[in-house]
Amino acid sequence: MHQWHPKRIVVPTDFSQQAMAGLDVAIRFAAESASRIFLIHVIDTTRLRPGRTLSLVRTQARKHLGRLCRMLHANGVDVVPLLEVGDPHQEIARAARAARADLIIMSGKTVNGRGGDTSRSVLTQAPCEVWNVRVKPMSFRRIRASVGRSIPVKAAG
Repeated sequence: MHQWHPKRIVVPTDFSQQAMAGLDVAIRFAAESASRIFLIHVIDTTRLRPGRTLSLVRTQARKHLGRLCRMLHANGVDVVPLLEVGDPHQEIARAARAARADLIIMSGKTVNGRGGDTSRSVLTQAPCEVWNVRVKPMSFRRIRASVGRSIPVKAAG
C-alpha cells in the first residue's frame, strides 16, 4: 500500500489553542516525511479591535511566529514563517500556490475568527488538498515536548 507524503504543507494559525491542533498534525507529517511547513498568519484589517493599529498587530504576530518557528527549527522541523495582511482565505490560497503546497491543514474555527467560512472559502480556492482538523488542541508546552517524534492525535470529546 502506497502512503502519501506531502512535502510542502501550509498551516494557517491565529495562535489559538485550536490552531495548535493543525500544527500538531503538520509536525507529524514533517517528522515522518521531511515535509516543509509554511506557517502562515493573516492579519485581517477589517477585524482589528479598537485601539489596535496594524503596526502593533504586525509586531505581535511576528513575535508569535518567530517563537513558534524557533522552537520548531530547534527540533529539526523545516518551517517557513509567513505573515500576510488581507483577506485570510485569499492569502492562505495565494500562499499555497506560491509555495506549491501539497496540502493545507486548517484547524476548526482558527483563522482570525472566521471559522467555517474561511475553511470553506480556502477549500474552493486552494490549489491542493485542504484538511480541516477537528481534534482536541494541545498546549504549546506539550507540542514543544513532542516535536521530533510521532505524536498521537486525540479526537475531541
